[in-house]
Amino acid sequence: GTGLQSVEIGDHRTDAKNTRPDGAYHVVLAGDSVLDNQFWLCNPRWDVRQLLEWRLSKRNRGDKVSIVAVDESRISNVLNGIRPKPQYTFTRKMCCMDGYPTDEFNTVYPLHVLSNMRSPPTHLVLSIGGNDARAAFLQSFSAEGIYESSNYNQTTLNERQE
Repeated sequence: GTGLQSVEIGDHRTDAKNTRPDGAYHVVLAGDSVLDNQFWLCNPRWDVRQLLEWRLSKRNRGDKVSIVAVDESRISNVLNGIRPKPQYTFTRKMCCMDGYPTDEFNTVYPLHVLSNMRSPPTHLVLSIGGNDARAAFLQSFSAEGIYESSNYNQTTLNERQE
């Protein structure tokens, strides 16, 4: 055998290796606001983590969901850490949700947290890259970019008229 087993969560099915002898899952959510989404919801208590915990509770095996995702994270933040913005921390506190796993400088280091978990994850869900794409897209509309583009267009127009 491959050591893979079928995992059913709700209506979704996936193959995953489960290394825990009791059969319980420890799912870790890492990355950006796709997974750390409570700030953007009408009811923050129904964020991805809460919904996944609710679905897994039907298995009655003591499954656990941990989150090291932080809204606005980029790829480099998963590697090098990020300081959660105060509004995200406040929302978590007001909704009686677990705080971010920060160090003494209020920074989340996802890879460090993952490597130091008492209960190693059986599954990792990673969502990252959207904020990198958004930043690159917005940067393409910088004043310099617009100026360079208009200069190029003016030069091309002048050459065509000659």
